[in-house]
Amino acid sequence: MKINEIKDPLFLKTYSIKQLEKLSNEIRDFLVDTVSKTGGHLSSNLGTVELTVAIHKVFNSPTDKILFDVGHQSYTHKILTGRANQFPTLRQYNGLSGFQKLYESAHDPFEAGHAGTALSIAFGMAMARDLDNQDFNIIAVVGDGVLTNGMIYEAINHLGSQSSKVIMIINDNEMAISKNVGYINSAFSQLSIAKPYVELKEDVNKVLSKGGIFTKPVRKAIVGVRNSIRKSVVTPNVFSDFGMKYIGPFNGHDIPDLIKALEYAKDYNGPIAIHFKTIKGKGYKPSEEDAIGVWHGVSQFDPNTGESSVALPEGVLSYSSIISETLIRLAKIDKDIVAITPAMIVGSKLEKFFEMFPSRSFDTGISEGHALTFASGLALSHKKPFVSIYSTFLQRAYDQINHDVTRMNLPVVIGVDRAGIVGEDGDTHHGLFDIGLLRPLPNLIIAQPKNSDEAQQLLYTAFKSNRPFALRYPRGNDNYKPVDSFEEIEIGTWELLKLSEENPHAVILSYGKEVELLSNKIKSNNFNWWVVNMRFIKPIDKSLLNTLFKMETNLYIYETDYPSGGMSEAVLSYAQTQGYIQQIETITLGDSYIPHGSMSKLRQINGIDINSCVEKVMKSLKEKSK
Repeated sequence: MKINEIKDPLFLKTYSIKQLEKLSNEIRDFLVDTVSKTGGHLSSNLGTVELTVAIHKVFNSPTDKILFDVGHQSYTHKILTGRANQFPTLRQYNGLSGFQKLYESAHDPFEAGHAGTALSIAFGMAMARDLDNQDFNIIAVVGDGVLTNGMIYEAINHLGSQSSKVIMIINDNEMAISKNVGYINSAFSQLSIAKPYVELKEDVNKVLSKGGIFTKPVRKAIVGVRNSIRKSVVTPNVFSDFGMKYIGPFNGHDIPDLIKALEYAKDYNGPIAIHFKTIKGKGYKPSEEDAIGVWHGVSQFDPNTGESSVALPEGVLSYSSIISETLIRLAKIDKDIVAITPAMIVGSKLEKFFEMFPSRSFDTGISEGHALTFASGLALSHKKPFVSIYSTFLQRAYDQINHDVTRMNLPVVIGVDRAGIVGEDGDTHHGLFDIGLLRPLPNLIIAQPKNSDEAQQLLYTAFKSNRPFALRYPRGNDNYKPVDSFEEIEIGTWELLKLSEENPHAVILSYGKEVELLSNKIKSNNFNWWVVNMRFIKPIDKSLLNTLFKMETNLYIYETDYPSGGMSEAVLSYAQTQGYIQQIETITLGDSYIPHGSMSKLRQINGIDINSCVEKVMKSLKEKSK
């Protein structure tokens, strides 16, 4: 069957091992070809082709529920469930999502984008199934990188105390995004691949079924050999210690072994963890040889050479790189600066820092909460920690920021990477909540730069402030030139950009890269408007606001994050306390989750792109002039 003709996985029931192996190779070629055109999560999907094919061979989706933790490795699952024709739209607006999505297919029983959730959801589904006296399987496919995440052990602890049947499949490729870290990973990786116990047990049982041809001592010896080998295959570990059956590890690319092991798990009546060793990026040389996670998520590339089709111009860096380069400059001067990341060395562009300052670099694994409290311990011991964390993952450590950082007023600098709309990863990854979460916290300073130079100066200011400091920066790029010297920016001060000599018809308050984009748009159109760079989100510049209120001009707030708890709320609240009665109009997002798509497309359809902002201000001014 051609890949584009697949409607559902039922056809796999009739396929031979050779047919399944041929199909797996065809799927791998299909993935390289399609992802090279759209971008997406490549290496994780190449590594799970045979595993996913075998799962659908043994189980019966959608009756049996198949959950992929995070969901970024579910591309083969999507192909086998009839969505191959949609791959040209992968991660595009109104196109195929890069994760499991409830609305896409009955074969997607849940959805996620963050690690560590699948086993808890699977267990909840299993308890509901048992309460309703139903009979179907629930399979949670988790990566070994998730084993550095605390939530999965909460699930294992609870699951192990019950007899409910849940199948946990561990996809062990020794990587999450980057190389896995920590003692658990070290102990886990030491489990050696041996002859699968399932196959061994079958062989021994066949021999013993011969009955009386063996004497009692011979039968005892055969069973003894089986049990001895079993100990090298079914190793006591955290799973068995918590009451889960554990078998493995097995070769995750050997379809016969996969099917035998999965059939065993299917027949086992209780919670079971089954461990498969796979090769991330298997079958495509550039990704298979990737040791640091560059091929985990990719933009468009040439499938023949592996070279990216998207290259930044000379002198242009991502904001992650700009912050990292600045951090290195500051760390050379101050030996107390240390860097922390929860498993995002590559994404946060910290590779160079880790190479230059190995004793001052800490990868905590997928454990955002621990990363922030660990930083607190360092700060209490007179170090200056910088925690680089994506905005979408920051919310997983909110209690730690509140309880362990800001409450003790500790000088921890939090680099809030990928703040704002991030694009193709969609609603689970947009960095739109951190302002509303962080603004209520006492002692915390929050800032966002308008450009590369201001980013460098704000990072310097953050370390000099000796207070909790969250520095937001977007997914995106800017011209980069190291500043000649570092200068502190006074905390809480905004910048008034007078773009005309006359008193303005409008003043637009904004923050981030929108400040320069908007300023350029205003100057190119000769509008008599001014712009305020609200670079400090907390504290706000009350002095400048009072000046603006006295001008009695038309005020607009342009923010590209959620307004609830955001800058518009902060300004409007302050205006009310000051008795300012003139209307301040807002240009911002609505109260809904933002789907996946290109950043430009999402900004446009949500009315927060520069053109939409200018059009709304012009329309407002025209109405007011009537």
